[in-house]
Amino acid sequence: MAQADGKSSGDQPRRAAKGEYGAGRLMARVISFSGWLQIGLSVLGALFTVASAFSPNQTQILPGYSNLLLASAGLVFGLVYGMFFVAVGQMMRATMDSANSLKQMLRIMQQ
Repeated sequence: MAQADGKSSGDQPRRAAKGEYGAGRLMARVISFSGWLQIGLSVLGALFTVASAFSPNQTQILPGYSNLLLASAGLVFGLVYGMFFVAVGQMMRATMDSANSLKQMLRIMQQ
């Protein structure tokens, strides 16, 4: 049970509300989701490209094994691009968590 000074009955400091920086947290989730979506779409696109390379009615963009090369290049770039956005979203969340922790430390030190 929380007391009036913000401490719980076990003399533990009150945790920061996750509602702080709501817009920033939402943006971090959107950015991370777009990264995961990019990763999923690049894997799916690579699978479809490889499947089309082995179909009997194949229409290759370039002759030879170029569809496999195209699929692997798209997969690598899609994974790197997607992981970059996932990392940016996580860094944003970590920054906001750090700000909340610093606020808690300031409250504790001011007592």
